[in-house]
Amino acid sequence: MDPSDIDDDYVTRTAHGADLKLAPAHVAGVVRYFKMIAGMAESVNAFPLDETTESAAIFEPCPAPARD
Repeated sequence: MDPSDIDDDYVTRTAHGADLKLAPAHVAGVVRYFKMIAGMAESVNAFPLDETTESAAIFEPCPAPARD
């Protein structure tokens, strides 16, 4: 998705389509983060892969640090 396509109207319609209640005051922040994420996705999708590329092992996050 082109980040320039993401605006208040897109976010509002998408939230409505997903049956999410989005406060009008939060729309600008969601637009900002959607654009940031779309930019990250462009970088990931631009990385060239060929037919010999194998997928990585399953990601297993480390445990949360213990609180002292």
